[in-house]
Amino acid sequence: MKTRILAALMLAAMAFTAPATALQVTPVDDSLVSVTTSSQGDTRDAALVAARQQAVLASAGRVLLDDNLIRADDLLANYLRKYADNFVKSVEVTSDKFTGTQNILESRVYVDYERLVNDMTEKRFIYRPAYQPLFATFIDEKLDGQKSEQEPARRLVENAFSALGVKFYPQESITDVQRGVNLMEDTILLDAAVVTAERHNVELLVTGTASTTLREEKDLYYDHYYFYDCDMKISLVRVDTGEVLAESTARGQASNKDRALAITGAIDRAARPIATEIVREYKKFWPKVVQGKTDYEVLLTGVTDEQLNIVRKYLGVLGPESTVDVKKKFATSAVLSIKTTATEEQLQQALKNCTYPVLNIVREKSDDKLEVQVSG
Repeated sequence: MKTRILAALMLAAMAFTAPATALQVTPVDDSLVSVTTSSQGDTRDAALVAARQQAVLASAGRVLLDDNLIRADDLLANYLRKYADNFVKSVEVTSDKFTGTQNILESRVYVDYERLVNDMTEKRFIYRPAYQPLFATFIDEKLDGQKSEQEPARRLVENAFSALGVKFYPQESITDVQRGVNLMEDTILLDAAVVTAERHNVELLVTGTASTTLREEKDLYYDHYYFYDCDMKISLVRVDTGEVLAESTARGQASNKDRALAITGAIDRAARPIATEIVREYKKFWPKVVQGKTDYEVLLTGVTDEQLNIVRKYLGVLGPESTVDVKKKFATSAVLSIKTTATEEQLQQALKNCTYPVLNIVREKSDDKLEVQVSG
């Protein structure tokens, strides 16, 4: 066993005879990852701590290529920084400099990837998208300019979505966060709702506003009628990223001799076209990108936000009908979901031909999954 590990470490070291970039992630085998990184600190020990933390964070995102997603990104990042030593087998310092007040190190950090994955799984940071994901609703409802205590819009919105096959988490089971709010108006509310959703395995949030007002009331054919309008705006939010996947607005109008029926009729007529539009957009995105029903997935390691955007645009060379979406990004890793008529060979050639950033294919997990190392 020790001989195998030593041999693997030597092979990994040989792979880095070229000048090192700021961050390179290279799988040695299924259980060991070599990370070349540059770190600095007020002391040499502080720089070593930073190197271990960077390496573990850079390795964690590799789980995204195994049909997994990561929840509670900030919490996970803090956890991995705090306990990085638990997942590091060894550190080899290749350059040690002191500039001004900072110790600057170039290092190879060997991460116990198997242990890292097992620990993240045990702590429930890793999960697989559900075949039929759960939704939860948060709607700020007003009736004639006042806060609506009955909150009929949430029920009617859920009914409209449910009619299209959407499954909601039971309303009464979510008690630790307000439901009658528009999460898009307050990041604190959104963060609280996301935490609650993750605890209940809810993957999508339906949130927005519903404002219902009396337009007029009058007598018709000896009966008194109420005429109500409802202006509604709804957003669909992805829990694990906070990304808004779709938005829709609509106005519903209804009249009835019964005031309550006029109100609910207007709300229902606004909710139904909104549900239709949002579910249509959701079905275009969710199965393909999140649930992995696509042609190819490419894991980029050591990637910045800027480089990620460049690579997405660059992969347009695969053809005008190709689409490239970000399935998920964590720390310096990101998975691209690619729908294209291009062959695997054409995809690999396109990746190799990219001049900035330089893309190096380090692993072919399967015919449709590639791990690619990003260099500056």
